Amino acid sequence: MSTRTFGRETKFQKVRTELESLANRLGPEQKLPPLRELAVTMNASVSTLTGALEELESQNLVYRRHGIGIFVSPTRIKSIWLICDPQFFSESYSPFWNMLVAHARSRASQNNEHLSMHFALPHGYPDATLHQPLIEEIRAGRVHGILGVGLKRQTAHWILSQNVPFTAFAGWAPYVVNLNYHALVESGIRELKQRGCKRIGFWKPTSSRLDEAEDRNDYCLLTRNFIECMAEQGLEVDASLIKNNWHLADVSTNESYSHQGYRTAREVFESTVNRPDGIVISDDSMTQGALLALAQMGIRTGHDVLVASHSNKGTPLLLESVNDMIRIEFDPAELVQRLFDMLETLMAGQTPTTTIKTASDLNIEFVHPRVLLPAV
Repeated sequence: MSTRTFGRETKFQKVRTELESLANRLGPEQKLPPLRELAVTMNASVSTLTGALEELESQNLVYRRHGIGIFVSPTRIKSIWLICDPQFFSESYSPFWNMLVAHARSRASQNNEHLSMHFALPHGYPDATLHQPLIEEIRAGRVHGILGVGLKRQTAHWILSQNVPFTAFAGWAPYVVNLNYHALVESGIRELKQRGCKRIGFWKPTSSRLDEAEDRNDYCLLTRNFIECMAEQGLEVDASLIKNNWHLADVSTNESYSHQGYRTAREVFESTVNRPDGIVISDDSMTQGALLALAQMGIRTGHDVLVASHSNKGTPLLLESVNDMIRIEFDPAELVQRLFDMLETLMAGQTPTTTIKTASDLNIEFVHPRVLLPAV
């Protein structure tokens, strides 16, 4: 069965989407306009409207009072889908992703929403978007909103073509929530400089999933941010201390982030020359691997080298090292809250007002980290 799914939205889908958006704006127990009035405002036939309303009624989104009219259900349950790139949940990635799902489930439960999790097709399917059963559910209008994690641009465009409210993290969408990695780099350099570091390195893991030009540009942007922030702090950049593992983006097997950290630390510190006195690391799993290698070599973090690392609130990865390093911590619960708030705004037919518009016409809301200093 083919999974190529691009095509124009049907009139029925358009009417159904408009009716649901109207119901969201009106709110629970509010009456919809009469059928013939809706037919005029939506430029649709009565039969199309009737079919769309029957489907909404079967999903408990609206209900009828015979002889009175059609009303928005008081206890309507919205169906929210979390669609993820399956690679994010492999052993190569941080427990952050599992934490994100747990927080998303809790958030949906608190707001009387039904959250279901689905995987997109793995990379390597150039003509495909989603698995066929998911495509059919979305086309049937049974999904009220979608949160995308790491979805390909092609998949995102298809979702938008179905007029389903959609926002994303770690992937493309017109409205996205991202972690502020620029603040991570800037804070790390500043804190290391205040502690006397002058030869600061920057370590970043990479993934073989960087298969689009925009992905690769975003990846390189963080390295450029490091160089700019070093200049702002009056520090010289030694290119040999920047380890972004770029060469791994073109290999078929993906080395885990933890292993990248372990290997990078061994490569840098097995040499007795050109060692950094401080390191900014952009991923906690990479830091975990690096700390293991440093310990094996007898190099003491917090003494022989200072480390400022990305961290996630609630993750156990770096707990044993909290007194030896600077943690720049993001909160997965805050990320989930922002994603749901943005999605609910879109489902209500409104425009989010908390975003920053980029030169490429993306609307981004940033989650900012907090700096946790080691005990003195």
